[in-house]
Amino acid sequence: MRETCVMTFCKFFVDKVNRIHSNIAVALQSTVRSAFTDRPYLGPALSSFQPVTTEEEHRLLSAMPSKSSPLDVLPCSLLKACTDTFLPVIAKLANLSMQTGKFPSRYKQAQVLPLLKQAGLDRSSPANCKPISNLSTVSKIPERLVLTRLRPHLLESTNFSIYQSAYRKGHSTETALLEILDGVYTAADDKQITVLISLDLSAAFDTVDHEVLLQRLQSQFGVTDTLPSWLRSYLESRTQFVKLGQHHSPAVGLDVGVPQGSVLGPLLFAVYCSPEADVIMSHGVQFHQYADDTQLRLAMSSDNTSDRPTVCLYSLRVLLRSDNGTYKTGCSSTRTNRRHSSLALLISCVPPTQPSHRYVSPTFSYRWPTRSKCSVSCWIAVWLSTNTLWR
Repeated sequence: MRETCVMTFCKFFVDKVNRIHSNIAVALQSTVRSAFTDRPYLGPALSSFQPVTTEEEHRLLSAMPSKSSPLDVLPCSLLKACTDTFLPVIAKLANLSMQTGKFPSRYKQAQVLPLLKQAGLDRSSPANCKPISNLSTVSKIPERLVLTRLRPHLLESTNFSIYQSAYRKGHSTETALLEILDGVYTAADDKQITVLISLDLSAAFDTVDHEVLLQRLQSQFGVTDTLPSWLRSYLESRTQFVKLGQHHSPAVGLDVGVPQGSVLGPLLFAVYCSPEADVIMSHGVQFHQYADDTQLRLAMSSDNTSDRPTVCLYSLRVLLRSDNGTYKTGCSSTRTNRRHSSLALLISCVPPTQPSHRYVSPTFSYRWPTRSKCSVSCWIAVWLSTNTLWR
C-alpha cells in the first residue's frame, strides 16, 4: 500500500509543476504582452567570493542547530562535537566549490515528506498534502557561507524591494502587519476606506525559472564572473524522492524551482520576484510583501470608481506568466480548490464614530476568473476582518 502511495505522491508533486507550466504556455498565447523594462544595476559588481577561513567555519558550525536530516551520513551532533577534525575538510570543500563554480552533486538530492495541510483531511489524497523537503546538513554549510557573502550585496541594491519583509534583518511578519494596519488606520482617519487584495503564488518556490533568475541576478543585481556559474550549478540537476516509512519512490529530476528547505532558496526567490514591486508602484497602488505573499492596498473614498486594482492585477499576471509563475488569488477563509483562482477582496474601515456617518463599498470594477469579496482574509497567518480586528 505505502509502496504505491509514495509513487502516487511523487508523480503528483511533479505533475503539478508541469501542469502550471502548461497552463502558462496556453495563457500566454492569448495574453497581450506589456513591455516591462528592467532597472539596470548601477552599483559595484560582485564578481568573487572571499575565501573561507577555519575561524568563520567554526563560528558557523557552533551556531548550527544539532538537529540532523534523514539524509545525513553522520549525526549533526557528532559533526559539531568533532569540529577540529572536520573543519579543515569542510573549509577546503567550500573553497573548492566557490573557486571552481561548482556545487557538489552529492548534495543536490532532497527527501520529500508529504505533510497534511489541515487536520481532518484525507491523508491518502496528494492534493491535501504539501511537500516538505529535507536536505543533508553538510549541504547547507557551503550554502550558509555563500549566503553571508551574497546577501549584503543583494539587499544593498536599489532593485531589491524595500517592501519585502522576509529574509531581512530587522523585518518580520510583525513589521509587515504593522505597516499594513498603519495604512488602514491612516486612511480611516482621513475618512477613507481601504481595499486589501491578498495574492499568493501557486507552487511558488517550485516554479522559479532558472534562466530568468540567473539573468536577473546579473543584469539587475550585478552578480558577475564565476558567481552565476556557481549559482547555476547549485540550481540545476537536482533530484527528489518521496519517502513514507521504509518505502520510497525513485528519484526524479527537477528542471525548475529553488530547493525548499534550503538556506539560499528564500533569498533567491525574493530576487526573482523583485520586478513585481516596480509593476505595482507604477500603478500607484501601495503594497507589502512577505516571501511569496503580497498584499495590495488602495485607500479611496466610498464613491470611488477607480480601475487601478484591475489594471495592476492584469499587469502582474502578464509579468508572472512571462516568468513562468502564476498567481493564485483567493479568499483565505476557504481551503477548497477555488482558492487558486478567486480574488480576495477585503473592504476595511473603522466603524463610524457617529450614527450619521456610514461607509459604503466602493464601486470600482475588477475582472478575474472567479471573484469573491471577503469579510475576513488571512495574510501571513493573521486573520484580518472588515472592522480592522485581527487575530
